[in-house]
Amino acid sequence: MIQQEQETEDTSISGTSESDCEHNADRTTRCLRNRSTLKAPEKLQDYVMHLATSLEEPETYGEAMKSDQKDYWKEAMDREMKALQENETWELVDLPQGKRAISNKWVYKVKTNADGSIDKFKARLVIKGYSQQRGIDYDETFSPVARKSTIRTLLSVAANEGMKLAQIDVSTAFLYGDLKETIYMQQPEGHCDGSGRVCRLKKSLYGLKQAPRCWNEKFSNYIIKLGFRRSEADPCLFVRQTGSTKMFFVLYVDDGLIAANDEQELQQFIDDLGRKFKITAKPASFFLGLEINREEDGSVRVSQTHYTEKLLERFNMSNCKAVTTPIVKDNETEESSRNSEFPYRQAVGALMFLMCGTRPDIAYALSVVSRNLENPTDRDVVRVKRILRYLRGTTNCGLLYKNNQAKGVFECYSDADHGGDLSTGRSTSGVLCLHSGAPISWMSQRQSSVAISTTEAEVVAASEAAREIIWIKRILTELDQLKATPTLQIDNEAAIRLAQNPEFHRRTKHIRIRHFFVRELVTAGEIMVSKVDSEKQLADILTKPLFSTRFRDLCNDMGICSVKICFLVRESAKLAECEMFL
Repeated sequence: MIQQEQETEDTSISGTSESDCEHNADRTTRCLRNRSTLKAPEKLQDYVMHLATSLEEPETYGEAMKSDQKDYWKEAMDREMKALQENETWELVDLPQGKRAISNKWVYKVKTNADGSIDKFKARLVIKGYSQQRGIDYDETFSPVARKSTIRTLLSVAANEGMKLAQIDVSTAFLYGDLKETIYMQQPEGHCDGSGRVCRLKKSLYGLKQAPRCWNEKFSNYIIKLGFRRSEADPCLFVRQTGSTKMFFVLYVDDGLIAANDEQELQQFIDDLGRKFKITAKPASFFLGLEINREEDGSVRVSQTHYTEKLLERFNMSNCKAVTTPIVKDNETEESSRNSEFPYRQAVGALMFLMCGTRPDIAYALSVVSRNLENPTDRDVVRVKRILRYLRGTTNCGLLYKNNQAKGVFECYSDADHGGDLSTGRSTSGVLCLHSGAPISWMSQRQSSVAISTTEAEVVAASEAAREIIWIKRILTELDQLKATPTLQIDNEAAIRLAQNPEFHRRTKHIRIRHFFVRELVTAGEIMVSKVDSEKQLADILTKPLFSTRFRDLCNDMGICSVKICFLVRESAKLAECEMFL
């Protein structure tokens, strides 16, 4: 009796009988799914984990050795030291009396792919070149790099002719340069043998003031031996043409972009480079921040989608509402308070990199917000945020260079907005040059002086365009692309007549002589000028704020690739979802 009561009490305390436990266990077993058969939803299958955004790049060797990724950083440093030893970059010697050894440091970087995923951990030994003395440790330091316009021109030519595209990356490029000066350096941190000796450099090293120049000379001399000739318009563009075989190469420091119409010749060239330098070669996909995609019809699409997304995330605008234009006309004469909280200068600089790469549609907006970098107002901040809101809806926009597009011809437009800047009364010049159906060069700039008339403003803009035409003409001629005299299209009849003939003496005698550069070129037959209807003036987008319909049409005509974007507009006092095709 007592035992039965005890069992009852125990059961009541536990709250569950033995039979109940068995029942619950069976039910749990039946309810549990087989975890081995679980699959992620289809909507998540194309997601990529962006680990790089959460990794902190160490500033010093000590931080690298204390980080969670120290094994990766140590492996990266070992690779760097191995490359230095294989290249015989230095030799260990006793420091001569009266000489000094320059210190160095490790620089760490997480390299990412176009989609933001981690490519590799990279460690670079950099000498502290800021302590070098001119005339003792170095002399000449200049080294050229390719212009963005040259890179876009090469891509447009490759698309037009259906050429193969590839890119190379030269590992430890600066270490190949031959050093003429005698320079001593301390042994690297973490790789010191304790002998007290120093490194006498035999080859150039990252951080030396003359290192870029030494590397450029080394590479240029070698590639010329392979049958290439250096472009006169851009010293970083190299051309080789044998019969019907064409190959173009553009160099930006240690990154190279290759276009060739013969795949075997392309591979042979890569092999030749591989025998001289340690390179990584692959089909062109992500070059200097430009995402390069080859379409099925042979067209080449160039964009900066991932960079744009990171830009919006950086300035907390990822979830903002999209707008249809990057800038609207407002009253600039109204006073506005100063704003010191928003990182204005950083935002404008980041947007400038995007604009210079693939986004001429935000060029005018950037030219406006760049005028008040020192003391931005609340209105300036609103303008920058509007550009970011516009990018939110056009993240995937880019340039689409088409195949078989009027070979040997390129278009150029110039326009001016007379007195468009209300604060100074100056006009804004807009220049747009297209090849293969998309822009290869553009400019939106406030003129340096006040133009008294619309004609003067148009002549100033035309002269700026003429200079760009001459440069592009030289590039396309060297690439065997130019078949006709380029034509500058202007929508002002008086400016056209003034470019063709010395007319209107009394009304134009105050215009500076350098602004008549376009007339000299027309007279010499270098370029032609023609009248274009104002509705078809593509450079109009680079001179003033436009309504969304006009802005959309110009974006479509100027070759910004078609992308569907959704935004909200107010119609009949309610919100409706719309679509705009750029």
